[in-house]
Amino acid sequence: LLLLQAAWFRVAEGDCTPRQLHLSLSLPADEALWVSWLTPDNCTSEVEVSAGDPGVVVGTFTAAEPAHRYTHTNAYYGAYTSDFVHQVEVTGLGPGQSYSYTAGGRLRGAEGALREASAVHSFTVPRAAGLREEMRVAVIGDLGQTGFSRETMEDVNRTLEDGQGAPEFLMLVGDLSYADGNDTRWDTWGNMMEPWLSHLPLVAFPGNHEIDFDSATAETFINYRERFRMPESRPAITKPGTIIESSTYDFNFTYEYGSSYFSFDVGQAHFLCLNAYVNADEDSRQYRWVEEDLAAVDRSATPWILAFVHGPFYNSNTEHQNEVATLSMKAALEPLLFRHGVAGVWAGHVHAYERTHPIYQDARNSSGPVYVTIGDAGNREGLYDTWLNDPAADWYAYRNGSHYGRGDLFLVNSTYLRWEWWPHGHGAAEDVAWVKNPYTAAASTDSSSSSSSSSSTGATAIVALIISSIVVATIVYLFIQRQRRQSDLAGNTSLLHKYARRSAQSTSPNQSSHSRLFASEDDLGIWDVDTGKTTELSHHSGISRPLSPAAPGHSRV
Repeated sequence: LLLLQAAWFRVAEGDCTPRQLHLSLSLPADEALWVSWLTPDNCTSEVEVSAGDPGVVVGTFTAAEPAHRYTHTNAYYGAYTSDFVHQVEVTGLGPGQSYSYTAGGRLRGAEGALREASAVHSFTVPRAAGLREEMRVAVIGDLGQTGFSRETMEDVNRTLEDGQGAPEFLMLVGDLSYADGNDTRWDTWGNMMEPWLSHLPLVAFPGNHEIDFDSATAETFINYRERFRMPESRPAITKPGTIIESSTYDFNFTYEYGSSYFSFDVGQAHFLCLNAYVNADEDSRQYRWVEEDLAAVDRSATPWILAFVHGPFYNSNTEHQNEVATLSMKAALEPLLFRHGVAGVWAGHVHAYERTHPIYQDARNSSGPVYVTIGDAGNREGLYDTWLNDPAADWYAYRNGSHYGRGDLFLVNSTYLRWEWWPHGHGAAEDVAWVKNPYTAAASTDSSSSSSSSSSTGATAIVALIISSIVVATIVYLFIQRQRRQSDLAGNTSLLHKYARRSAQSTSPNQSSHSRLFASEDDLGIWDVDTGKTTELSHHSGISRPLSPAAPGHSRV
């Protein structure tokens, strides 16, 4: 009887213990975030937030919608049905403040069921938008779930206490789990990431490995859009898509707004995240949204605009060349990003590290963005260390495909940011670059030109006023003298002409500098069926080689 009673209680309580717990930013990013997790059973969704030490409960938050399950069908692996996905938005937080929290819930439909909760975790809210202080963001791409992936995340975790200021959040530029149709890998990836993402907020957006084309419904991005919530400005719009040519990444997919592409403000930067695999032509929703978003940025509060996308616009690696999705997005959006003074564009996709000089339309241009490829976080497909040797491609500044690694982005002030690339096993950054904000550089140039022009115009006006006064006085004098001495008229008229010529020369228009916005110019693995490789959490067979000053494929410009 006791055994039966114990079994009944276990069934009644169910399993509401959170798994795959992670944080992600919401809007506004300095006041709100998402807490997401999965449970085997259908449970309520509650997040209890505390502040101070010892913690005082400041609020209990519940989900706006009940936990849900979803189904995805892959042509090779078959149908997968997820556990129950919970997503709770925590709002009203203090910018830059630290909190502790637990996530959990009770079995639905079971009276008296106890709340099952996670362990106590803590997080720090990103700093206030517009705050002019140095800040840091961790950036990685193409992570996967190998031993190298774990090493990357351990390196990121160490940045929380390395004395340089903890990252505000982790930016993952697409290609998260490398599930590739075997959707249980989304669960193993979520479990792997929980120790880090339960306290460091995630910002991510789709890469090609998030497309997850559904062979039954032709829906796309299903696992990503069901599991992750980002700073969404509008509800998502989706519909079945078509693959025109997979080998060239030529797709017709619809995943608009939601967590597909979005933006947010933290500190002195406006962050713009794009979806390379959704139409971005000038008549597309994504293009119009980007256009409106950039036009609305308050540069007095957020002087930096930084963009992030999966497919790199500039790539000198032999892999991932001439892809339709990336080329079409570059053609449409590059002029828009340049026009609005975007300082940098970070991407993944290519499993290597590369940084360009400031560039615009395939030529070095000091007013253009710096482009960074950082697709080397550890996925199972290995590193790409073969490079094009086109002598005309003088726009790349550094490239290295022999190491897995991560990046650190420091926004130092409104004029300069510092970017660092850290390969695995190195005690110092291998590539360090200082990037000047093209917007503040242009504003400074315009201010100087305007000041110089104003000073010159003011001086000219004073000289003209003095000469005009002299001319008037001379005319009066000559008129009086005409009445007295008609014979002296010619000499006095010569004096009048002399002053008139001087006046004409002094009041010629000043050729001031034309106002400028920018500084001067001188200055697919979608169906990656993996039947033979089962050691997801072991090191890849590739070897992370030590750097050599003369190693082929490296540029130390």
